[in-house]
Amino acid sequence: MNTAHLTETRPRVVIAGGTGFLGSLLIPALSAAGWDVSVLSRQPNPKLPHGVQPVRWDGLTFDSWVGALDGATAVINLAGRSTQCRFTRSNRAAILQSRLNCVRALAEAVRRASAPPLTWIQASSVAWFGNTGDADCTEQSLPGSGFCANVCSTWESETFTSPMPDIRRVALRFGFILSERGGICRALAPLIRAGLGGAAGSGNQWLSWIHADDAVKSVLFALQDASLHGPVVASSPNPVRNADFMAALRRTHSRPWCPRAPAPIAKAAAWLAGMDAEPLLQGRRAIPRRLLDAGFRFTLPSLDEALERLIPAAALRAPAAVPRAAE
Repeated sequence: MNTAHLTETRPRVVIAGGTGFLGSLLIPALSAAGWDVSVLSRQPNPKLPHGVQPVRWDGLTFDSWVGALDGATAVINLAGRSTQCRFTRSNRAAILQSRLNCVRALAEAVRRASAPPLTWIQASSVAWFGNTGDADCTEQSLPGSGFCANVCSTWESETFTSPMPDIRRVALRFGFILSERGGICRALAPLIRAGLGGAAGSGNQWLSWIHADDAVKSVLFALQDASLHGPVVASSPNPVRNADFMAALRRTHSRPWCPRAPAPIAKAAAWLAGMDAEPLLQGRRAIPRRLLDAGFRFTLPSLDEALERLIPAAALRAPAAVPRAAE
């Protein structure tokens, strides 16, 4: 066993894509928990908290960034083209290829390391399950179909099958992350303000979500609990119907009612907003069985509690630069 990691005074984690939405939430929590943090970023001068080490990479070719993984305790991969876009042919190709390229580059870096990381945490999504109706989705469920499901399935497969030294690999399948800083709440805000915040499609499809605090907490938990490996659902144990979610979100904008948006209208509205309607029109009832069995306790398991924790609606409405998924 290589004991180089044990000589570190503090555990060190390398994050690929740490300048994106989830990374911006996770880095302060890791630093507060005693981790030294290095961030692989395409940006030449990324804005990072004090003490966080930036490392330039392109997610594809190999140069000095490879050394950042040598002796690290863990690597967290959040990198990939944002899915908050229209699913055109070119965007679909870029979304998938960016994810595969980053996994392959990181896997090669792990193979080259004389003291490789002990743990790999991979971001994924409950979209892996596809459109599942009322069925419960757990880590034992079969993969779904559709663009988002296929991306997640290919992404995870690359993570788990890439040849690497003995390294614990965990794919956290996140539900929609609720935060005033980005994600679904910020993406839907313009539609709600325009009176288009009603249920999407039938409104009966299940929406799996997780508050940002619990999303961050689940990453820290996965880093520390050596019993976790493989796919792990990181979503509230209380998914809700799309209609109920939209009603709760409208309340944060003081919009008690908006007309339902049948599927064709939802698709057109999403397209005008620069997004695709597939993530909202498809649904799955994801249950975080492995997290719960491992003793994880959600801080905000109910939707009303989670939305109350967000900064008031005025902050959601205020224009701001929104961190997106890092490429």
